Amino acid sequence: MKSQASHAGSQVESERFRHLSELLHEVVFQLDAQGRLTVLGGAWERLTGTPVSAWRGRALLEAIHPEDRERAQALLAYTPGTPVSRQEVRVDTGGGQGIRWVELSARALATLPGEVMGTLLDVTSRRTAEEAVTTRERYLEAMVQVQRRMMGHELPDDLYGAVVEPLGHVSAASRVYVFEMHFAEDGALLASQRAEWCEPGIPPNLEDPNMHGLPFDAALRPHQSEKLQRGEPVQGQPRDFSELLAPMLEAQGVRSVLLLPMHVHGQLFGVIGFDNCREPESWGPIEVNLLSGAAGALSLALEQRSANALRMRTETTLRRTEAGVHLLIEAFPDPVLVHVGDGVLLSVNPALVQYLGFRDASELVGRHMLDLVRPEDRGPRSST
Repeated sequence: MKSQASHAGSQVESERFRHLSELLHEVVFQLDAQGRLTVLGGAWERLTGTPVSAWRGRALLEAIHPEDRERAQALLAYTPGTPVSRQEVRVDTGGGQGIRWVELSARALATLPGEVMGTLLDVTSRRTAEEAVTTRERYLEAMVQVQRRMMGHELPDDLYGAVVEPLGHVSAASRVYVFEMHFAEDGALLASQRAEWCEPGIPPNLEDPNMHGLPFDAALRPHQSEKLQRGEPVQGQPRDFSELLAPMLEAQGVRSVLLLPMHVHGQLFGVIGFDNCREPESWGPIEVNLLSGAAGALSLALEQRSANALRMRTETTLRRTEAGVHLLIEAFPDPVLVHVGDGVLLSVNPALVQYLGFRDASELVGRHMLDLVRPEDRGPRSST
């Protein structure tokens, strides 16, 4: 009778745990002395997209990203008497949810030698937001650097070289290059490589004869060339490109490509290309927006050079340079303002207009920065 009562009690406790674990946001788990899952909460399926039944009896470390396993293993080691330990690691079970960031918390069970109990809390949204802020700051710093290199009295002799190197670093590309368009004797549009930056260990292509006089229409699929002509970016993996270009990209070890058009005097003048030779990941919308701003600034600099490469900046040239700065500011997704020393607003981007609840930038330009601050938060205006 005692055995039956004990069994019934165990079933009740198991049922209570199952219901409780389904209510929790965290995944509750317990490991045996070999690191295998003996208890696994219902939130596991929401986190990973894989059923709990498929993971009971398997090692939790199998679900941890290979780069994070050593840290996770140290945290899950059985050490009685230690406080709860926490680490942020990546989980990927191949269940359709992709890689998720979790806060892994664990503690050894003193009453059950070798066993560990813990939780997994999904922190993907926070990590994504933090990484987005970091990405924006990194790109803005690079965009400022690019603009400074094109704002001297005279444009640098190697205009492309001044741009590809900072863009390569900020975009985490393996290779950045510039192609210019020109025409063959029969009128066919050709593309030839003019500049290149490669990260260490990536072979350059600048001297490759295949990269000079490349038939533009044959290198791209029709919809890709049309997008570039319209001023839109093109990206994809080698297999997404034409039968002419795809084998070249594969031979160069390229896994994914981003092409940004440069228009001069309203015509497609060339492209800035970004190769990823590590993994077939695409560039996100924020990255493409900011890199497109740099391509636009370079296009304006090329227009300036074609008009008068050696002359001191005239009023028109100054307006072009300012337009390059505005392109960068307009494309930036966070609120940005430009003011003179006394705090009067000279320029604001659409993100700031929307953030402050105004309809148009003209409602802000010319006002003092302190006019936008609550009276109780204003300090005395500085006279300097």
